[in-house]
Amino acid sequence: MFKNKKLFYGILSSVVMVLIAVALIWVYNSQNSRKDVTTTDNGMMITVKVIVDDEVKLEKEIKTEEELLWDAIKDEGIIEADESQYGHFVTTAAGITVDSEKQQWWFIEVNGEGAAVGIDDLNIYDKDVIVFELKTGW
Repeated sequence: MFKNKKLFYGILSSVVMVLIAVALIWVYNSQNSRKDVTTTDNGMMITVKVIVDDEVKLEKEIKTEEELLWDAIKDEGIIEADESQYGHFVTTAAGITVDSEKQQWWFIEVNGEGAAVGIDDLNIYDKDVIVFELKTGW
């Protein structure tokens, strides 16, 4: 089919390399898309909600200059947490304490997606909506 196999394989490998580069750029941008959210010199505004049985028990806007969720909300009176070697574990939100006998726990959601890390390591950005939802069952 091709008379010059070296030319064919050279073109083929170039096309594959370009496709790989485009894929890597797309993955990088999708993983870091939240970093593009800008903040003002006066900090950022986040919204924190506490939900129990599909009912919003608390909704509060917080203005902060902190970059991590725990630092932004620890003094707001919204949550209480126990500290362990792994970081803070939320025990109470909006005055509602988990019942370990019922296997209850607080699920953290950021902008509609489950948090991949705990409150100590969770980066926050301007206009984020943070939800603490009471869940039952491990």
